[in-house]
Amino acid sequence: PPTAQMAASRAAVESAQASGARDYAGAELEAARQKLELAQQAIAKEDHELARRLAEAAEADARLAQARAN
Repeated sequence: PPTAQMAASRAAVESAQASGARDYAGAELEAARQKLELAQQAIAKEDHELARRLAEAAEADARLAQARAN
């Protein structure tokens, strides 16, 4: 499973939340959360490639949310 990417994605989402993204980039933050949840579901189904791609997209969305919040 893409454990390193999942960890990076979770950290990016948490960092975005801490930076106030909920107030300034709520849509991007919510997209990141949803993709992270879908990635977790893909891991449960052992679709590791899909999980990796979703986790990467979640990380990108979270970083965008954080950038808009700053």
